[in-house]
Amino acid sequence: MIELNTEAERLADEARNLPGFKDFSLPGLKEKVADILSMIGREGIFSTYTRHDITHVEAMLKMLDWLIPPLTQDVMTPVDWLLTVLSIYLHDLGMLVTSEEYDRRMENQKFREFLDDINTDPKGKDYLARIEKMDANEKERFFYQEFIREHHAARIREWITGRHSIQWGETVKGIADEIKKLLDSLPTRFKTHLGNVCESHHLDNLDKIEFFPLCQYYGSDYIETANVQYAALLLRTTDLLHVTKDRTPSVMYKLINLSDPKGVDAWEKQRGTFSTHMVSSEFDPENIDTHQIVVSADFTEERPFFVLSEYLAYADEQIKQSKRWAEVSANTTEGKHYLFPWHTVSGDILVEGNEPVPLSFVLDKGRLLNLLVGHTIYNDPTVAVRELLQNAIDAVRYQQYLDKKEDASQEEQEEPPMGKVRVKWDPEERILIVEDNGIGMERYIIENHLMRVGASFYDTKKFHDENPDFTPISRFGIGILTCFMVSDDVEIITCRHDGCYRIRMTSVHAKYLLKKLNSGSPELNGLEPHGTRVRIRIRSPVDLEKKGMLDIVRYWVILPSCEVWYSEAGKEQQLVGFESSEEALHYFHFVKPKETADRDSYEILKDSFNKDGESYELVFGVRKAFLAPERSFSNKIDKDAPAVCIEGIRVDNELPGLKSGSASI
Repeated sequence: MIELNTEAERLADEARNLPGFKDFSLPGLKEKVADILSMIGREGIFSTYTRHDITHVEAMLKMLDWLIPPLTQDVMTPVDWLLTVLSIYLHDLGMLVTSEEYDRRMENQKFREFLDDINTDPKGKDYLARIEKMDANEKERFFYQEFIREHHAARIREWITGRHSIQWGETVKGIADEIKKLLDSLPTRFKTHLGNVCESHHLDNLDKIEFFPLCQYYGSDYIETANVQYAALLLRTTDLLHVTKDRTPSVMYKLINLSDPKGVDAWEKQRGTFSTHMVSSEFDPENIDTHQIVVSADFTEERPFFVLSEYLAYADEQIKQSKRWAEVSANTTEGKHYLFPWHTVSGDILVEGNEPVPLSFVLDKGRLLNLLVGHTIYNDPTVAVRELLQNAIDAVRYQQYLDKKEDASQEEQEEPPMGKVRVKWDPEERILIVEDNGIGMERYIIENHLMRVGASFYDTKKFHDENPDFTPISRFGIGILTCFMVSDDVEIITCRHDGCYRIRMTSVHAKYLLKKLNSGSPELNGLEPHGTRVRIRIRSPVDLEKKGMLDIVRYWVILPSCEVWYSEAGKEQQLVGFESSEEALHYFHFVKPKETADRDSYEILKDSFNKDGESYELVFGVRKAFLAPERSFSNKIDKDAPAVCIEGIRVDNELPGLKSGSASI
């Protein structure tokens, strides 16, 4: 006979002394469950991604020792413990798939609908793109695994309550009958609530007290009651937090929105040891700082780091939701002693060779709100290219600005050279690189501006005080954020006087790796002594057929302050942008617009003037009518002509105060 190895199981087994549960044997059921759990993965389904056996169930049960506050453990009844323990035993049995079920998967109407939804859902394009690294056989199994992940909680509820539906067919009816038989001696209402609890770990319905009563009687005495909602909270939390190097979460990867679903299998290939624990060594009910949960792991490679950190961001959201439900119940008579204090899940994750404290994005909410309200152009994914170009040109301009200031102090006469921006595009690998030999970023800038969305370095009081006559193009502080409109793989390498760094990121929700690079490292080739290289891999759903990368760069770069060079695999590099205002205006007046039957004459005029010590240049198109001497401003201009540029980068296609369709240059 298998043993009950945890305190939670021993307390749950005391329920056999109660009238409604006297014929139930927890050790006997555990032995049968251990046999069933060992079958998950035998047929190849879930064999790669998730290992299940009774030792992992026991690990979840041991987590209850610290997850449940001592005051709550003291008031829990044997039925509370039994409901919690059985839900942990059974909740993942719905993932048991037979080979016959998999072979006949296309007979399942729900699975066919699942596949149709993926292919028709606009979000499905990104999802499908993320599994391109899998071969055909892996994809087939992955899709059925995802389908089962989505429905396994409903499956086990049906099997627990003895209501096996026709949806799952005869191929798994034997499993359903065996589970029903194991639970036959339990009270009917208890089984209904056990099924609800097992299903709930993949739902967001714990506020529905009619399904999760706070004090449910299963007999005539209070000792035969259970707080069903609290058992569901505990199952949800232990399942969420029980991630180890050989067990991954049972939740759908589409729901978590992992940037690299296949990267999950890298967990078990690492030598990392996982530990889930409360942040302090002792729980203090009065100190909320101790009410945090930490997942620790060590990796030798970066790939599993990003997958785990993205998952923990999801887990943190779920824990906060659980706490909100628990706080409502804590204000009732029935729920006031059932405490769920946990409010945060964080990661203590180390990757060999990287900084011990990973970085994360911080939102400057006030500025970001104004930005999102006032700049709808950021709905265009190609704007990420513009932001990278703006940042690179600003870095080059600012480096020359500082060089001028230094030369002025040394009475140098020659103007220091302006740096360059290079754009490199590999259409096969869909890798875009934007590189400059500008100012580069020091660590303070990385932590306080690059990673703080809406907090531009150029918009700080300190910068304005030190550089009153420098006007940047970049103003919003969201350049890197826009990269995630088109990419799940972003790498930045930057050099400045205080050192060189590599930043790697995959999602706005995950942590990011920071690595200090030694001078002369191959990764710094072409960047030292100062400069920045941003490398992103464009997701395959981003359509570059109608407008290629060169067209996108040309659209934004009009009259750049520095040279912008574009190169593409297998082609010669070329200079992007116009050399003068006259050339730009001529292009948008006479080259790009379609020719029409027009006997009027046109010319480009230029004038210069000074005002308040500043020099200005005015360039405009003039039209002379065929049979009249009058001249007027020309409105023969391409609809895509820029109306407003800042330092030569397109900002708007309409002049302030003019309606769409008005002459814009």
